[in-house]
Amino acid sequence: MIFAAIMTGIIYPIYGSWTWGGGWLAEMGFSDFSGSTMFTL
Repeated sequence: MIFAAIMTGIIYPIYGSWTWGGGWLAEMGFSDFSGSTMFTL
């Protein structure tokens, strides 16, 4: 439960902002096919 809370509350939003919506990874040409990369941390 602690890991799930940390993953969904802290790590997921930070990494998501890098990947989606014009984040720095998206600007470098990174393509996240259907969000599958978010779950391979």
